Amino acid sequence: MATTMHNAEHAESIAEVAERLSRGEHLDLPLPTICIACQKEQTSKSNRTYELNMVRASRGLHGSGSEFGWWTQAPCCGDHPKYMPGFQLLEEEHFGDEVGWKMAKDLIPWLDQAAFSKGLAKVPIAPPPSEQSWTKYHEWRNLPVNSLAVLLLHYPLSVYRLLHLLGLAHPAPSKKRHLKVHLLGVEEELDCLLITEGGWRRTIRMELSRSAAFYDDSHLSILLGEKPDALLSLNTGPTQSDSWRSVFLISRVLSIPCAITEYSDIELRTAVELMLRGLHVIQAIQWPNVRLSRAENHRIDQTRDDNFAIEVNPFMYPGPRPQSIYSGPTSLNAYTLIVTPGKPKLFP
Repeated sequence: MATTMHNAEHAESIAEVAERLSRGEHLDLPLPTICIACQKEQTSKSNRTYELNMVRASRGLHGSGSEFGWWTQAPCCGDHPKYMPGFQLLEEEHFGDEVGWKMAKDLIPWLDQAAFSKGLAKVPIAPPPSEQSWTKYHEWRNLPVNSLAVLLLHYPLSVYRLLHLLGLAHPAPSKKRHLKVHLLGVEEELDCLLITEGGWRRTIRMELSRSAAFYDDSHLSILLGEKPDALLSLNTGPTQSDSWRSVFLISRVLSIPCAITEYSDIELRTAVELMLRGLHVIQAIQWPNVRLSRAENHRIDQTRDDNFAIEVNPFMYPGPRPQSIYSGPTSLNAYTLIVTPGKPKLFP
């Protein structure tokens, strides 16, 4: 009996891996957007991937430090411990678009809010949510396909995608609302936060807090009084750290909309089965002395039967993630998962 069960599980695992590999073409969707220009420079015919770092380096966009503008990244060698992601956020003055992007003007995704407010330019109509894609984004922003901007834009646009999935992103650009969003587990995306501020300095305010409450049971009362509109995380790795258990528990208990992105769908599938569907068990083990209301317990119990939809992110990094330990297709911000849904039909 044990051998039969093992063989059945093994066959199911093989089938699942085969299914993920068959979905690999999804991760090729953004590639034509930029690789029309890049394919002559670096192409691997064996796996249809592109050495995008080599392309960046050939254009002076690959390195560490302020001289690389928004393209700065952690060094690959011994100086890595000395690098602090997001160090440019601490500067008194931030880069403008030209200095930050370090590309020709026609390759920069301009969006001049001042010109719009003065009536000197008309706000371009964004594509509907059902048509979100890199191709539509390029058309909307009148951005040439040979712009490398998408190599950084996947961070802020993935945040927008998550807000859309939670029902918090208004489809009309003329409509504004105040949102307080906690972006958790930040690392290299800190270097890209200023991109979102470039054309919208009057509409977006970002803060790095030194005093925000930790997401654990000892800070429940504080979080209840300062509850954000959403909890987001990029390239989360939910099964790689126990701290995410408390984050997901709190998002359920306090009914805070929560959504994440991840490299691999198998990581998200594992998180759903081993963590999210077992939150009631985790709550009993990790919070034995925390008394919850009937409604709060109900929100945790709902995770046993919730439909945790895993979707391909249309604004993922344009290309596969190198040196991945996962089987099947992977990429930065490749897949999305809603942990705690927002209010339905927030916008018409």
